[in-house]
Amino acid sequence: MHLRVSDFLEEKLNISSVKNVSVYNFLVKPFEFFKALNKEPKFFIPLLLMIVINFVFSIFVSYISYGNGSLNSNMNNQFIQDNKILLISITTGVSVIGQLITTIGMCVFLYFVFSLFFNNIKFRNIFSLMLYAKIPEFIYTITLTIFLAITKDISSLNNIDPTMLDSISKIFNPFNVWHLILFGISIHTLTNMSKKKSFFIVSLFPILNLILEQLI
Repeated sequence: MHLRVSDFLEEKLNISSVKNVSVYNFLVKPFEFFKALNKEPKFFIPLLLMIVINFVFSIFVSYISYGNGSLNSNMNNQFIQDNKILLISITTGVSVIGQLITTIGMCVFLYFVFSLFFNNIKFRNIFSLMLYAKIPEFIYTITLTIFLAITKDISSLNNIDPTMLDSISKIFNPFNVWHLILFGISIHTLTNMSKKKSFFIVSLFPILNLILEQLI
């Protein structure tokens, strides 16, 4: 389980450099896309997108939060004004690093689980396919960023005690459904399990998340 620096340096920015790995196939023929991607894993583009998009989104959220006092409301206002740039930088850095750790951690978990039951499972393949499966999440984050830029309203992001309806609606968010479909295709591609079994496994994740949100 390793990723070489050369894997990043040698990877071309054009994802169409591998047969069947194209934007068209990603949108229209995802099974072909992930099958081709599994043969020659690539991760530079989605990794860069994840970092940049999350960076921009976090800056917007932090700037609005510290500006209207919705974040750390107990903190001295003068302290916030005097250290706004530092606070925004720290919050953004923590968010970006946290996203990276969460993604890598998920890939490590899948690597060890799949390695117990399947042969020839490689971490770089899991990392590549999982990153591309997250692209719908990136698109959704972009739409949220645009929404924030227009409205300056982050109230919808501060729901720390979601109701059952809130949790269910989040699961059936079109971008989340798209992500789960690509996640299932990724598992099917990596393990050669049947599509039904792959999508059944994927369906357990939102159900588990729903239960945890209501219990915590």
